[in-house]
This record gives sequence, structure tokens and C-alpha cells, in this order.
Amino acid sequence: MTALTAAGLSKSYGARVPAVDRAGLELRHGRITCLLGPSGCGKSTLLRLIAGLERPDAGEVRTPDRVLSDAASFTPPEQRDIGLVFQDYALFPHLTVEQNVGFGLNRLGGAERRARVMAQLERVRMADRADAYPQALSGGEQQRVALARALVCEPGVVLLDEPFSGLDGRLKQEVRAAALRTLRESGAAVLVVTHDAEEAMMMADELALMKHGRILQTGSPRDCYLQPVSPEAARLLGDTVELAATIRDGRAETPFGALPAAGSGPGRLVARPEAFRIADSGAPVRVGSVSFAGPFVLAEIEAEGQKAVARVPHALAPSSGDLVHIRLEPAFCTVFPD
Repeated sequence: MTALTAAGLSKSYGARVPAVDRAGLELRHGRITCLLGPSGCGKSTLLRLIAGLERPDAGEVRTPDRVLSDAASFTPPEQRDIGLVFQDYALFPHLTVEQNVGFGLNRLGGAERRARVMAQLERVRMADRADAYPQALSGGEQQRVALARALVCEPGVVLLDEPFSGLDGRLKQEVRAAALRTLRESGAAVLVVTHDAEEAMMMADELALMKHGRILQTGSPRDCYLQPVSPEAARLLGDTVELAATIRDGRAETPFGALPAAGSGPGRLVARPEAFRIADSGAPVRVGSVSFAGPFVLAEIEAEGQKAVARVPHALAPSSGDLVHIRLEPAFCTVFPD
């Protein structure tokens, strides 16, 4: 069920290019949406417009029951039933963990407030640090406290702005997994802003890809990765190889092979590196450099003056200078007309 809809949101700070340009999102209860894009693309501004921390120049934010902002009205953030987790967590340094989490529950009596706070701290496994101050906590612990504070009022929508960017390595994975579990248990509609494509695809039920203030594509991580609507959208989700193609007779022809394609004339093949499969037959290519990349190797390949980088399993790894045959895997390829 839809919890919040943002439609046609725009925001400009006087620059020639708007920070947010007619952007829209739909957030649903029990679902996690990741808003992915490079730094400076307008992700955090869009989050602030939804939260009510900024007034939009145009567009609206609404729930099924009421309009939160449009041309005629504006609801302040504290009245929006939205929980927020900021990039720096924004914990009050002079308050304990318990006091931070209970900050928005002043309407409740002391005993009820403490019970609610401690129950939420139990969910994020921070009850034993209830009397600690933020400066005594690790980054991961601060993140869990910030999440508890956002959820303790049981909001219908939770917004998180780059919540894991300050964490590294194994700690980041552990904290992210715990936060994801807590968010799903809450049943809230969740929006996570991130610039990390791998993180977005791991976390999201729905992706929204953003560039230059605009939403380029929305959909499941699988659909966005395998069926990008444009080369620009494809690049946001990882490495791509882009090759000139000629479309005719229902096929897009490239030096690395041909694929089914509609239309005719010049085109562009956008492929993931894993699309180039070494096979017993197929397009003959010359191997350039070969680089170790952990679970696979990266092999530079060339045919008819066009170059690509193939992601190859170790068992099939060629050597520099080899002549091999390449077969294109259609699932990892998309053809666009020029």
C-alpha cells in the first residue's frame, strides 16, 4: 500500500540547473526504496523536500489521507509522520542514548516513554548502552541509536540519508544488515539515499536512479540492472562497455557478435563486462592485458578496432596475446538507437 507520493518536485537555489527537476517517487509500506545517484545529483535535496526540511518550488508531497506540501500548503516536518536518519546521525551530545531516543516522546508519561524507548533499544541491540553518551559510542553504535530514534515514534515513512557512508568494511556490512532487518520489521515505507550502487542493489526492493536532478528510471534492482532505459541509467549501476552497432534485419551487429534489436540504422550496444563469454565458437578477438580482480579476472579484448573489458571466471581466464572466441550473453546487453 502506498504510504507517500512525491510528484513533480522541483527545487532551485538560483543556479542555472535545478537541484531537483520534476522528480517523483512512490514509497510503499513494508518496502525499501533506494535513491541512487552520484554526489551532487540532488538526492539529498529530494529527501529534504519529502521530509519538509525544504519547500519545493513546484510539485507536491502527499499521503493517501492528506497533502503535505503543494503550491497552496506546507506541513512542517514534525507533523509529517516521518522518521529521519541523517548522514552524521545528529545525536545530541549532551543527552544519553536513552534521552536521545526518547526526545520526540515528551507527550508520553515517564514510565510509558521509558518502556517504549527501551523496547526500541532492545530491537537495535543497544539497551545495555542506554546510559552512555554519543561520544562514548562507536560509529556503528551511533548509527543504531539514530535508527532507534527514527523508529521509536512508529512513523509511516522513514528517510535515511547516506546512513552507512561513515562506516568501513566488515562493520559496514554488519550494521547495514542489522539496520535492514530492523527497518523491515517496522513495516514502514523506507527511502535510503546512497551513492553506492552495490549497496543500493543489495538493500532495495525498488530502485530510483537519479542524475542532474531528474529520476532516470525506477524499478526492481534486477530490472534496472538488466534493462536500463538509457546508457546513462546503466552507468549508475556499475561498469559498462559501450560499442557502436549497426541495426538491420532485426539484429544489432558488432565486432563481438550480434543481438536481436528493433529498428534500423546506427545504434549503441551497452553491455555489462560479464556479457562477454569465452566460448568454443563466436567472434574472434585478441586479448590484451589480463588483470586479477579477486573472484574474477578482467581481460581487455579487441576486434575490428573496438575494445571491451570482459569479466571472466578464473577457470576460463585467457593470457595476454591469446586469440579467443567471444559470445555475447543477451541478458547483460541492451541496444539503443543513436
